[in-house]
Amino acid sequence: MKRGISSYGIKGNDLTVPLINVRDIQNGAIVTDTVEHVSVKNTMAVHTSRLVPGDLLVIAKGPNFRAAVAGESHRDFTYSTNLIGLSLSYEVIPAYVATYLNSPLGQKEIQARAAGATIQGLTAQSLLEIPIPLPPLEVQKKLVEYSDLHRQYFELVNKEIALRTAIRDALMQNIVE
Repeated sequence: MKRGISSYGIKGNDLTVPLINVRDIQNGAIVTDTVEHVSVKNTMAVHTSRLVPGDLLVIAKGPNFRAAVAGESHRDFTYSTNLIGLSLSYEVIPAYVATYLNSPLGQKEIQARAAGATIQGLTAQSLLEIPIPLPPLEVQKKLVEYSDLHRQYFELVNKEIALRTAIRDALMQNIVE
């Protein structure tokens, strides 16, 4: 388990690093396009918060707890203290755990452990206490494959909606001119 870098670690000019924050975790994925590059102090915290492919990131603060898995394109990215990073054993597929945590069942378990009156938070210890059902690896793989297809379909539908909206707006613009 690793914690992200705090605002104290961010203030400095030693290194420039890509810093994943809460807004960058969407639909079970890390959205690289929105990741900011920030100048930080060259501290041990910066190096221990670097991602390796397969690390699981979980949003630990705020109203929406979500999870995503770092891919090869996220290697050496860092992440904020609002996220908890986990390196999992070979017995579990990280994307399966992310899928479970993002599901209604996983969200119920997270909400049961989140604390805070104004801003809900999840501690590293409470995250580790969440029971995660572990089917055989083959079943985990199938669920991850389905989940990936679901996410791809969702992204395509959103792109189609954006395209249809742009076409409608362009038609309206042409009529008005």
